[in-house]
Amino acid sequence: MKRMTSLAFAIMLIASFFPSPAAGAADNQGPACTNIQGRGGTIYKVTPDPGPNGIATFHFEFFIADTPCAFATYYLYVTDSAGAPLATATYPATPGNETLTLCGPTKFCYDKSFGTTPGAPTPIFVSGASFIQSHLADSTPTLDYVLCDANTSDATYPDCPVGDNSWDQ
Repeated sequence: MKRMTSLAFAIMLIASFFPSPAAGAADNQGPACTNIQGRGGTIYKVTPDPGPNGIATFHFEFFIADTPCAFATYYLYVTDSAGAPLATATYPATPGNETLTLCGPTKFCYDKSFGTTPGAPTPIFVSGASFIQSHLADSTPTLDYVLCDANTSDATYPDCPVGDNSWDQ
């Protein structure tokens, strides 16, 4: 009996070191290195300008509060309008996913070609998250981007806007 109790205690102790998968919203209680702060320099446009024929090119940047932690993984999810995954990018790189690039001390960048136009997905939806092992440390709202071009005389795609909206939490 004593041996069984000791074994049960050991299993419980070991299990407490591995977080279970997150359920619900992020707790935002992780270290600063997992705190997603915002985004900038994001565009989804037809290149080369002016369009509408070309390549659907997406560039996305997001920031964290402190330099990346070695124990955290950062995710960027891109889906189509039906919610089907178009890409998942991670830092550091993980098997089966594309790679987020660390392009500044606290800034991640992601570039993707979604193919020729017309035919490339017109809207795409983007969200992000940071994990400590399987524990969700922070997450972002989902934002949508509509493919745009610089051709004011063609209504195939809207004209690309100037400026950028915030991705702050």
